[in-house]
Order: sequence, then structure tokens, then C-alpha cells
Amino acid sequence: MDTNTLIGEFFYIIIGIIFILCGVYALKDKALKTRIPTALFWFLLAFTFIVGPHIPRWITGLCILVIAGLTSMNQVKQPKSDVPTEEFTRKSADRIGNKIF
Repeated sequence: MDTNTLIGEFFYIIIGIIFILCGVYALKDKALKTRIPTALFWFLLAFTFIVGPHIPRWITGLCILVIAGLTSMNQVKQPKSDVPTEEFTRKSADRIGNKIF
């Protein structure tokens, strides 16, 4: 393998780890009604990113079909977010102002 391929593989693994964390985050959200299918979506996506080049193409294709099926049946939802409220964001922006620039 050449250097460019190794660097690419490294970044695909990093992205796959991020997808695994998304799946774990979805599993921990007890309020999410579709947490198992949502987590399965993220885990399958992570699987294809991490080991995709090293497994037969039909397995990757099967994973993509399952991912598409979960999505088309509206089984993939966004878990509870830790995004701050608009009020908190406005207060922080007013407090900090243009100091960061």
C-alpha cells in the first residue's frame, strides 16, 4: 500500500469511530423511541467505513441496503441533543462580543 492509501484508511477508521460513538449516544437516549434501529444504522455505517475494503462487496452492499431500509421506514431519528438554547447562545454572544476576533 502506498502512503496516500494508508492516510485515507486512517481517516476512514477515525470517521468510523465517530459513527460508533453516534450509535452509542443513540442507545443511551432512553427517550428515543427508535433507539435500536438508529444505533443499528450508525453501527452498520461505521462497519462499512472501517472494514469495507477488507470484506466482500456483497456484504457491504447488504449493509447499505439495511441502512437504506431503516432510513426509508423512518426508523432513524436524531437523539436528544446537547445543543444550547437560543437564549443561552445569545447571552454568551453578548458577553463575549467581538473579543474572539
